[in-house]
Amino acid sequence: MRGCTCAVAIDGGPGRDGVGAAAGVSGGGIRALWQGAPWADLTLSGGMVLGVAQTAGGVQVNAVSAMTGAPAWTLTLPVALPQVLGLVPAGSVVVVEAGHGSGLPSGGAVVSEYIAVDLATGHQVWTAPVGSSGPHEIPPVAVAGDLLGCARMCFVNAGGDG
Repeated sequence: MRGCTCAVAIDGGPGRDGVGAAAGVSGGGIRALWQGAPWADLTLSGGMVLGVAQTAGGVQVNAVSAMTGAPAWTLTLPVALPQVLGLVPAGSVVVVEAGHGSGLPSGGAVVSEYIAVDLATGHQVWTAPVGSSGPHEIPPVAVAGDLLGCARMCFVNAGGDG
């Protein structure tokens, strides 16, 4: 998996001069809030920066505060789901597209389960298995507020309420 270093920056607003801005960042009132998040597949949602890391214990989804960089939570996926193929913000949750490699010489990956994780706590809210009709299957996911839909399942309330 690839990694990166993220510098989160915001417009400092009127009267800010950008003093202390991160290297390579320019513009009036832009300043670095923090640097870090050495993970792949960064996603911003609900005041969190989310990323994926491969560790000796398995693949993890990590969340830190977008404002401070303070760690919020870490979720380690089951060994049967060794890859995260996407993080999809959906209202109060993030949907983890989890799966595995196709096993074919040409490569590819298969999403085998969606896991909805509460953005605030990192607790699993629900899971949904994803059937596969081929070796390179990543079904499209659509999000509208707290509703989530996929080509392989009905629309659900992503937050799990109702």
